[in-house]
Amino acid sequence: MPPKSNGVKTEPKKAHQDDDIQVVNTVISCLDIISRQRINKGVKSTRCTHISCFDLSSFCEINSIPPSYYEKDKVEFNERPTRYEAKKIVQEIKDDQTNSNSDALFQLKLNGKNVTLHARKLTGKRKDFGKELRCPICNVKFLQNELIADDFMITLLKNVPSDVESIEIDESMMVKLVKEKTPFESEKVVEVLDIESESESENLKKSRRTRRRRSGNNNDNNNDHEDEDEEDSDDEPISSQVRRSKRHKNVIKIVEMNDDEDEDDKDGLAYDSLDELFNDKINGTSSHKGTQDDPLVID
Repeated sequence: MPPKSNGVKTEPKKAHQDDDIQVVNTVISCLDIISRQRINKGVKSTRCTHISCFDLSSFCEINSIPPSYYEKDKVEFNERPTRYEAKKIVQEIKDDQTNSNSDALFQLKLNGKNVTLHARKLTGKRKDFGKELRCPICNVKFLQNELIADDFMITLLKNVPSDVESIEIDESMMVKLVKEKTPFESEKVVEVLDIESESESENLKKSRRTRRRRSGNNNDNNNDHEDEDEEDSDDEPISSQVRRSKRHKNVIKIVEMNDDEDEDDKDGLAYDSLDELFNDKINGTSSHKGTQDDPLVID
């Protein structure tokens, strides 16, 4: 499959024709296809038919070629002789051509045919042809010593401001700026909210907070009840405390005495301690049988 022309009109060459470029209206990038930076040293192979070129430094880097391979006669790359020159455009406004060249920067003209293809090669006469490479633009195969300085693009880039990324060339070799297209503004994206899912999520959060509050209140209430039980136990009479503890241990239970009874009735119990009462009851020597007003119960 033949390589794409990329805006170049290819015709069979006659005997008197040189390898001049014939251009159809096309847009050319001033950026390197490899590094996406401004082209510094524009090159391409002798087998390429496209106008665009690529940068020598980035091409050598990706192909592991030492830069010294393309040094010839110690001539600065951008000072090599070219076949083209840039002529400034004189604006001649006519009625039928108003604003026809308003965007034109300059026009390229051939200054002679003394710069041959061999003179534009970057390598001298070498016995080895080098390894086989591929053009990063059209993918055509070429040998390492077939790389040339693209004098057409060198002249063009010298006369194009550094902040310009693309230019347009027509059939008359007129170079124009490419007007930047207004970026398409997309419509505002309307976000649709799911009200039900949000309300469910909010209700779930509320229920969790309610459960936490209830759990905290229950813990506080349990702690309060324990504190109240301890305080009540401290305020209760000794006889009641003894009764409760004995009931739990299934040892002895004494009915609480009435605090309103007379002192004489209290003195009627002739025991100084519970131990005396318990021992006397076991031995059957107790004289106190208990009454309705003053019962005595032994488990």
